[in-house]
Amino acid sequence: MNRFTQRFYAIVTFFIISVSGLTQVPELEIWEIQGDGITSPYMDSIVTAERNIVTLVRNDRFFIQCPPERSDNDPNTSDGIMVYVGDQPTVSVGDLVTVSGQIQEYFQLTEFGPDNLNYTLDSTGITLPEFITLDSTYFPDTIQAFHIAERFEGMRVNFDNLRVNGPSNNNNAYVSFSPKRTFREPSIIFVDIITSVFWDNNPELLQINHQGTGILPLSVGMNVSGTGVLSYSNGNYQLFADDLELSGDPLISAVRPKEGLEATVGSLNCFVFSNQEPDFSARQFKLAQYIIDQLGAPDVLAVQEVRDIATLEALADKIQELAPDISYSAYLENGNQSGSFQINNGFLVRNTLQNIQISQWGKDEILSLGGLLHDRPPLLLEAEFTTNPPTPVRVLNLHLRSLGGIEGSNADYVRTKRWEQSISVANIMRDLQFGNLIVVGDFNAFQFSDGYVDVLAQLTGTQSTGAEYPVIENLIDVPITNHSALLPDEELYSFVFRGNAQILDHCLTNELTNLTVNELQYARGNADNSDDFVNNTFVPYRAADHDGFVLYLGLNDSLSVANQDLTPLSAAIQFPNPFTKGSSIELSLDLSQSISLELIDVNGRILFHEDLGRLEKGMIHQITPEWSLPGGLYILNVVG
Repeated sequence: MNRFTQRFYAIVTFFIISVSGLTQVPELEIWEIQGDGITSPYMDSIVTAERNIVTLVRNDRFFIQCPPERSDNDPNTSDGIMVYVGDQPTVSVGDLVTVSGQIQEYFQLTEFGPDNLNYTLDSTGITLPEFITLDSTYFPDTIQAFHIAERFEGMRVNFDNLRVNGPSNNNNAYVSFSPKRTFREPSIIFVDIITSVFWDNNPELLQINHQGTGILPLSVGMNVSGTGVLSYSNGNYQLFADDLELSGDPLISAVRPKEGLEATVGSLNCFVFSNQEPDFSARQFKLAQYIIDQLGAPDVLAVQEVRDIATLEALADKIQELAPDISYSAYLENGNQSGSFQINNGFLVRNTLQNIQISQWGKDEILSLGGLLHDRPPLLLEAEFTTNPPTPVRVLNLHLRSLGGIEGSNADYVRTKRWEQSISVANIMRDLQFGNLIVVGDFNAFQFSDGYVDVLAQLTGTQSTGAEYPVIENLIDVPITNHSALLPDEELYSFVFRGNAQILDHCLTNELTNLTVNELQYARGNADNSDDFVNNTFVPYRAADHDGFVLYLGLNDSLSVANQDLTPLSAAIQFPNPFTKGSSIELSLDLSQSISLELIDVNGRILFHEDLGRLEKGMIHQITPEWSLPGGLYILNVVG
């Protein structure tokens, strides 16, 4: 064999060995795969972990942990890891398995991904590793130390007396070891763990998944203790619980009763309330019960996220069915949304107000980026409380653009729309500011700047705490008070998002005449409780996802009951004259309301009174009274 041939074979042999080395799957312990950092040193590599113990199984994943005798006992490396299968795993807790597959970092969770995944059963009935005890040490409230719990990722843990901060949604709730509740704070949510100038997103929060534990949905007010496996999901550490004990009760509290010389104005986001939904009857009952029992049936209730006037009128009917002495008239104007998804602003108004007018504002305004500015235009109620003399009031009902998409590919559109809406509403308030103006609703904004748009500073004419989009000065000429922001710190919320309590529903007033703001209260029971209860009529909480509120207004005189105007008598009431036994009265209304009939003699005595209940507008109602009277002159009084 000559030198050239020998060299050629040497090169070929070396090449084959090199390829073989690249394709060989390394056999590693779990603690080697995890490493001592946030990400695995074997990310994107295909590896094998032999003979590890299955510690927990879910419907699309399972967790494995290294047997104690093979642990490196290094406090900075984890002995556990998640295996994401994508469908139901064919293993059980206590199995010893060998897993091969590609290591990936799924939003900073180290796992065996579903690509190239294989797992085989080695044996069964293996004793599980001991628990690691978690406490507040591993979940500090500073972002700099956020990943201190990384060392236990994928391992069996136990925990005691975790406080529920955000209610269950699809078996996931938010909890923390801190006795203090977590609230949304000013500025932009952090974009990575190094940037500390942003809001830190409350790193002390954990998610807890209680699927398969057999417990009821978790609500704020409860505490949980138990065992499970520590994982990580979407910016928070996550506990997959396999056993839980609960203590404490769900939060629910009604606002106080209205006192003598008071009127009330409330607001409630009704959570996509539609008579087209399959569970409409349950939702209708639940919301009616909440309005009566929790909100105390305010004189004026501004509502958001209601499909149409028929839906709102049905809600008014249900309220009167449950509480016959409470009569509401419904008002709603359709906004600029199209298609099957419709959520609009409306009002429920009791007969302690009169001379009611409803108007939409800003419906045709154009967004600078194109299209209409307001999907749900501000809706104005102008009316008078039935004092003597009457007390005028204006209530502006808002449902502004949400924060959804404020970061991401649609961010410029969302931020611009929120900013231009705030300027539009400030201009509307300026046009209305010299009457008794009350502005309520779902502002989809905090009492402080979210870092991009400072909506409340724009609407109240106050100094901004800082925002990417500037607050336009001098749009408001009179002082505006945000009464929701004046509450004690623990009451500053109407909504809970990812475990963080936050106030989105506000109440603003200018300087009122012949009206005094006595108090603002939120009715608790919606935001703190699981959405699993929305259609459950057996529990008195979670009628919607927002907590409603009531503003108490002091009056100079007591309220009376207004007689709602009917259509002219020549068109509204028809009956034969003379009227004989068995004759009928035909009645038509231009406003749905509760009606009663009174028959009065010439001396003013009421001889008969009959409640007809709520009659719908636009229909001819035929009534045959059971009256038997001697001939004579009588007065028929129709009372609304």
